[in-house]
Amino acid sequence: FASCEAVKWGVPAANLTVEHVEHCRDPSKECPYAKVGRIFVMTQYDDTQIGQFMQEALPKLIYHLDFLYANPDIRIHFGFTKKPTVPAFVLPHYFFRHLKLENRLINGTVYADQVFMPREGGCQDIGYNAWEVVSMRERLLHDLDIHESKSFVVTPPVKKPTVLVLTRSPGPFTQNKSDFKTRRWPVDKFPLMMQALKENFPHHQLEIFSDANKTLMTCPLCQAEAFFRADVVVAMHGAGLSNAMFMRPGGMIVEVAYDFDARHIPLIGIFPRLSGIIGLHHYTWYIKDTGLDAVRLANETAKFFGQARLWAPVEK
Repeated sequence: FASCEAVKWGVPAANLTVEHVEHCRDPSKECPYAKVGRIFVMTQYDDTQIGQFMQEALPKLIYHLDFLYANPDIRIHFGFTKKPTVPAFVLPHYFFRHLKLENRLINGTVYADQVFMPREGGCQDIGYNAWEVVSMRERLLHDLDIHESKSFVVTPPVKKPTVLVLTRSPGPFTQNKSDFKTRRWPVDKFPLMMQALKENFPHHQLEIFSDANKTLMTCPLCQAEAFFRADVVVAMHGAGLSNAMFMRPGGMIVEVAYDFDARHIPLIGIFPRLSGIIGLHHYTWYIKDTGLDAVRLANETAKFFGQARLWAPVEK
């Protein structure tokens, strides 16, 4: 009942759902729930969705990672599914495997003698846990042996920066398949956009970040590294943009939005706010009323990139 869900139901509803807790406190009585000694709660509304997981749930886990490694007896409660176990196919499992925590997960209703409750992860509001997100960025880049100084100079340096284009498919790694009309590039316009981007960015390497790429999707560090090398990211609004937290300050996101609500609004939307935290330039491109002009999008991306670079620090 955490986060968004708490707004709908709250503690009174939870009390009606979970009964007879007092039995678990009495050793002579039978507890109707699984019992554990100590538990760390990272479960949060929709946390098996990769966007919410990366922005809300995982940062608060990684912020306390050293504590969890030092206390291997603490179980980790994860998975807002209302089921006893978390589905095996969800992408968050690959992050747990990378962190070597996959054997410590527990799900469902449990009774614990001691509960560790990290700060809430917000509700699609990454600004709420900005410090945790920055700490997560630093930790995973460190796993890639990438290090930043206080002046944002990175070692090792990026040899050839990229323009990274995100694509969304109906494949197994996309849980929400009902938004194919609003979050996927039109088949007839995508080649035009790629060609125009290639012409506008002759000194960059053009790369595609596809959720149909199994190797990429099952390798969290590969995704982080792809975004770290990117000067420019062009994408439809979607969970893949969560990886923007791994970009270098001064980079640029062009977010194509078919809808326009609190998630997309400049400055306070999900990815505009993430951009502000990391130090990125963010550009919203709204297409619901006009349709996608692929060539114009590429041209405007290059124009905005040139203007943004006027404010970037000079590289020596």
